[in-house]
Amino acid sequence: MAPESVSAFVRNGEITIKMTVFIDANATINSLNVYTGLGYSSVKNNKIITTKPIYVIYDYLEEVPESLYPYTFSFTMSDQDSSINEIISYLYDKDPVTSRGTTTTVKKEM
Repeated sequence: MAPESVSAFVRNGEITIKMTVFIDANATINSLNVYTGLGYSSVKNNKIITTKPIYVIYDYLEEVPESLYPYTFSFTMSDQDSSINEIISYLYDKDPVTSRGTTTTVKKEM
């Protein structure tokens, strides 16, 4: 399942990311691990876009949960040269069958 809500703002070379993921209500979550992958560039609408993947990892059951609860958290990551245009975030199972991401535009904070 992809993160439901993700926002990202850059200011003074630091991106603040806030996201909400939905966790199985029956699961005991001691921690979520957040990892960033290598950024990559692509062309969209004749413009070079740099994307940074973010993986939120926890161990969940393969069965469809009966109910979910929202878990909201935020964190920061460095972007000294303001080169990251978007992030793609994944709620990722430690032992995945499938995974899907959410793409979020990084906005310049006013």
